[in-house]
Amino acid sequence: MKFILWLLVVALVLAWLMRPKKRAAAPPAPSRMPWRRAADLEAAEPMVRCQACGTYVPASEALGSPQASYCSEEHRHQHQAER
Repeated sequence: MKFILWLLVVALVLAWLMRPKKRAAAPPAPSRMPWRRAADLEAAEPMVRCQACGTYVPASEALGSPQASYCSEEHRHQHQAER
């Protein structure tokens, strides 16, 4: 039992000694999403919420006005009929 305890202590010391050293002044990450380029972020389109179901759709694909946007023609008719 004593042999196993010493073996465990030695293994822990070796693991601690061989751990990778952290760099003192690592440069910060360029962005939260490094796979996206600045051009991709500039081309991002605003999303609007459908008044009937709450689904978000790109503004260019939404139907209706900016104040009352819908994801489909069916939802636009359905929501207008409820009023």
